[in-house]
Amino acid sequence: MIFRKFRTKRHIKKFGSKHIGYFNYFDAQWFSENQNTLLWLLNSSWFKKWFRWTLRIHDCKEPISKITPSTYWFGVKQLPNGKVEVKIDHRIGNQFSKRMYYAFRPLWYLLHAIDTAVQRTITSEFSFGFDELTVKTGAAYSSPNYDWDADLYNQVNWAESGLTWNDCITSANASSYSATAVRMYCWATKDGGSYYCGRPMMRFYTASIPDEDYEITAAYVAIYIEAIVNNNNVTHVIVSSNAAANDSLAASDYSTYGSTNYASIDGSSAAASQYNNINLNSTGLAAISKTGLTKYGMRTSLDIGNVAPTSDNYLQIKSCDYWGTDYAPKLVVTYVLPSTFIPKIMIF
Repeated sequence: MIFRKFRTKRHIKKFGSKHIGYFNYFDAQWFSENQNTLLWLLNSSWFKKWFRWTLRIHDCKEPISKITPSTYWFGVKQLPNGKVEVKIDHRIGNQFSKRMYYAFRPLWYLLHAIDTAVQRTITSEFSFGFDELTVKTGAAYSSPNYDWDADLYNQVNWAESGLTWNDCITSANASSYSATAVRMYCWATKDGGSYYCGRPMMRFYTASIPDEDYEITAAYVAIYIEAIVNNNNVTHVIVSSNAAANDSLAASDYSTYGSTNYASIDGSSAAASQYNNINLNSTGLAAISKTGLTKYGMRTSLDIGNVAPTSDNYLQIKSCDYWGTDYAPKLVVTYVLPSTFIPKIMIF
């Protein structure tokens, strides 16, 4: 066996989260226990192309120095001033746990069957470690990080009710919201007799970024845009968001978005059917948390500026719940370590 063969049963700590599935077996402890093997597969000249494709790490050509259920470290390099630069790619929703489970599911179930048979007939002390595979299925066993994305929008009827665009964007509540939608819409539309305003929400667990003496020098949010409509020359702006609860979404979260520009992308320059990288400005960088969740949202320039649309305008964005794991929003952070830091580099 490549992965760690034998280990005693370990206590399962319970958490609450919306990410539910057997993939939760591949948690932070599993990644830590099998870190050397995972890094060998990710960096070996024989296997890295296949294994990175398996984990849907498509755009990284550099050595990977660490991986967890939702992040990986790469691009370690020495700067002229003696400091060390590192990049971290954060994904929403334990994407690498999902890939480990779904890509090798027949193997895991074979090991699970062997573990179950051995423990029933021979011993319960040691196993391949997969006897609990089908136990860790619910929210009680999933990630405590509360990283998720969500789609919220509000609709008002101006033709029959006389409500305005101002009524639409200043409403305390969304008329529709979902934390499990497969698509999100950054939306400012006048269609028929209604106005529509859509505000995506993205929450990244960024506590893995070292807190003291480490400077964040750059970062970008990457969203997979499926479709673009831009009749009113709209800019789509990344702003703050602050949902009231970590483990649930409410209609009232529609009114928790900020208006300060953290980053933006024009509807005219955005590209469909691919990831679009949106570079954060200094205010957006300052909003990155080193101790917990980094909470971003998106609004259109018509929403922020209270300018009524005259037609249809939106970005259609694939969420972390979209079928497969290729499309989750990403936050890629570059930070610099002190010159006293000596990186551990693994050569394969």
